[in-house]
Amino acid sequence: MLKKKYLFLISFLISSLFLTSVKVSADPVQKRFWGINRYATSINICENNWDKSDYVVLVSGEGFADALCAATLAKKYNAPVILTSGKSLDNDIKNQLIRLNVKRIFIIGGTGVIAQSVEEQLDTMNIGYERISGNDRYDTSLKVAQLIGSDNGVVIASGESFPDALSIAPIAAAKGMPILLTNKYSLSQGINQFIQNSSGKKCYIVGGVGVIGNNVIKGINNYKRLGGIDRYETNVKIVDEFASNVNFSSIYISSGEGFADALSGSVAAAKTNSPLILTNGSSSITKAAFYTKISLVNEFRVLGGEAVVQNKAVQNLLTDKIESKFKLGDDLLISKYSNLIKGKNIGLVTNQTGVNSNRISIVNVLANYDEAKLTALFAPEHGIDGKAKAGDYVKSYIDESLGIPVYSLYGATRMPTEEMLSNIDVLVFDIQDIGARSYTYMSTLNYCMKAAAKYNKELVVLDRPNPLGGQIMDGPVLEDKFKSFVGVDNMPMTHGMTAGELAQFFNRTISAKLTVVPMEGYSRNMIFQDTGLSWVQSSPYISSIEAVFGYSATGLGEGTIVYQDDYFTWVGGKGINSDKFAQLLNSANLSGVRFKANSRGGFGGVKLEITDYHTFNPARTGIYVLAYAHSLNNFKVPKSTNEIIMFDKIMGTDKIGQYLEAGYSPQRIESEYSVGLEQFKVERKKYLIY
Repeated sequence: MLKKKYLFLISFLISSLFLTSVKVSADPVQKRFWGINRYATSINICENNWDKSDYVVLVSGEGFADALCAATLAKKYNAPVILTSGKSLDNDIKNQLIRLNVKRIFIIGGTGVIAQSVEEQLDTMNIGYERISGNDRYDTSLKVAQLIGSDNGVVIASGESFPDALSIAPIAAAKGMPILLTNKYSLSQGINQFIQNSSGKKCYIVGGVGVIGNNVIKGINNYKRLGGIDRYETNVKIVDEFASNVNFSSIYISSGEGFADALSGSVAAAKTNSPLILTNGSSSITKAAFYTKISLVNEFRVLGGEAVVQNKAVQNLLTDKIESKFKLGDDLLISKYSNLIKGKNIGLVTNQTGVNSNRISIVNVLANYDEAKLTALFAPEHGIDGKAKAGDYVKSYIDESLGIPVYSLYGATRMPTEEMLSNIDVLVFDIQDIGARSYTYMSTLNYCMKAAAKYNKELVVLDRPNPLGGQIMDGPVLEDKFKSFVGVDNMPMTHGMTAGELAQFFNRTISAKLTVVPMEGYSRNMIFQDTGLSWVQSSPYISSIEAVFGYSATGLGEGTIVYQDDYFTWVGGKGINSDKFAQLLNSANLSGVRFKANSRGGFGGVKLEITDYHTFNPARTGIYVLAYAHSLNNFKVPKSTNEIIMFDKIMGTDKIGQYLEAGYSPQRIESEYSVGLEQFKVERKKYLIY
């Protein structure tokens, strides 16, 4: 299966463009502007694009903030932008000033950014200068804008990150539009007044709501947002918006992961009215933005060395789209299943794991999708960002940038209420599970399905892989008496089902209006590592794929002396002999794992070394861990009385505790729960998708 770190992000916008291959009669020439560092690159850009100039714009190469607004000013005076370290002018810069016969320099930023000593050097060279600086980056951008004026419109971009401002810089410069900077939540008073005094000129908001919140644009009447789900799609939308006025004979290509080279290059691009295309450095993300224009391209002008923008990123612009065969349900919602959400108010159940194959949040995708309205977010245990500790109360609140509520489903309620769903037509669920019954994200799915059925709402599950794979199931099947939020249905500890398959399994007793958006390129024998995806930390202690696999192997001893450590890769307890523990576990020949004796502060235990993730059986291993630990320590197993204790909730039965105290071997415990496990395997087949 083809693996790529980055996928092309915007096929859903102009997917028809990729149905046929565009033939180019001759490959465009590639010209690279670069130096040994960012300062040398800016000098190289200057040397190759300016023979003479009365003006130069001097900006710091150490920080992007003040420099983001410089491009339009530089274009107005036909001036190159040159980077300096800020402490002094080196000989390369001095030589350029002499070569260009510069008369005046605009210094952007205060003395904390470009030192007073630079002015003293200019005095000795008899070159005039004007320092443009404000109280902060936002005020500096305002002062630059006041020198330019707003007759041709204005641009508002984030002052907290660089990519969006750089994407539009060549176009803004060519059109004479100043770039004003803002934070995520509100415009400064001065910038707001500048816009109000602009006599209704067009205002372009650059970036999605995750970068510039809707509160920023309140009071601006004539505006258009050019924002995508990330920096690369925003780049696409900018180029697409101004495509009819752009000269595609030359294309400038710069890294979207750094800012320095594009600061100087954006003004060079503005001189020829050329677009700036962002790349991740190794692949061309934004190919589709000008795919239909590629036959017009005579020259690719690359900003930065091979370490910054690889040659293959440029070559990818000339080839057909390359896609991974594997796609999440998240990847396909807009491109293939948009009918499920078009024209509807959406409630989104998600957290930090709800990202697509390019690690773009589903929150950003839906917040920037014009044909539906995101009206509420719902957060599971650990909160919307996954940072709350296990069991901690999670509060509801209002997301300031989106202006919508974030309802906690691990606080006052664990099921969406009628009031929470009152402004929602469809619930969309997108959370990555770890394949263990006691992990509560799928419990949240179950409760959301019950609420959707009760209040007559549609529910869409964006399917995700079971990271443990779809073939290994083990552990006792949960009995009705022991149902809880760490075990909501009659299934074993590890079930081998995807989120969508679990939803269909749950729905046999719920009857919700359920639709699963399936994955593509997924098969039952795939574990998470086979998908080509990177693991997103799902909760504070599940930070890696090793923790995912170790969870059910080491985390079953709730309420006993057996506990886990090292993010579910170590297990042990008081009174356990490490060497004997390791010997017993290794002698069992459990598939895909070895155990290394490892004592910690008077506690004996073992370190798990997973040797084959495809055959490793976490839940079965966990049963062996408990049984052998009990044989070495004979610890007391907690018992449920009037209230079901957590140990039995996790086991889904009180029988495992009874078997341990009776001294059953792990092999005998396995045989005791095997009948129920085999029955589950037959039952689950009805609900499998893959």
